Amino acid sequence: MSQTTPSKTADKKFYDAETHYFSDPSFMTDHQAVVETYVAKYRATLAALAKRKGRKLKTLELGAGTCTLSLTLSREPWIGAMHCTDISAHRMDSLARTVAQHIGGRIELLTFGEADFTDPLRFGDGQFDVVLFDAALHHSRNMWTTLRECHRVLADDGLLIAQREQYAAPLTYPWALRKLLRSEEVAAGVTENSYLKAQYEYYMRATGFRPTFLPVGHRQLPGLWFLNGLVFSKWVIVAERRLTCPALD
Repeated sequence: MSQTTPSKTADKKFYDAETHYFSDPSFMTDHQAVVETYVAKYRATLAALAKRKGRKLKTLELGAGTCTLSLTLSREPWIGAMHCTDISAHRMDSLARTVAQHIGGRIELLTFGEADFTDPLRFGDGQFDVVLFDAALHHSRNMWTTLRECHRVLADDGLLIAQREQYAAPLTYPWALRKLLRSEEVAAGVTENSYLKAQYEYYMRATGFRPTFLPVGHRQLPGLWFLNGLVFSKWVIVAERRLTCPALD
């Protein structure tokens, strides 16, 4: 059993208490619209993967929280079994059912488990076709372990998808990091990180993935997509699992 660290305890305590997340129905509507915007970028890629395999996809969502992403994808005919894990099973169990009532989806496809994805994952090698992160990967306290484990549990032609991650943009990162220091999460001792796009790419490539970054429109700055990657940074990472993991060779 892994040792409980102060940061892990703070993370779990914070998220165990966050079951009020969708108390405002309008917030849930806005949140779902954002998630759908990201999913639209890779929906066809997942459908093509299922077609190549000749069967429905088996997915793992890490840091699933509200399970909005898994429930959104569960409506697709090419999705099969979905496993969702979070550091707070209490939060996930409470919010997933609230989300399912609002957006639909086949909640019967989902199974739930409490786990910290900074630790080694309790799944067999090659068990999943897709590993999903929705605003979660940046919470890892050890990106190397997290991504190596994703590589291990993915099938040979599997995909890692990370959306709504926390990015630092080259022209604005000092301001963004100061804002992060003033956040409720950091004040509570929760693990928060922000990375440049190039840093995400480095970690992905170093742990055996071939990432593609798909730009996503910035709702606060419509029409200014050309600033993406400079002033703000909005991407979906769709990363193919390579057959070998350089960091483990």
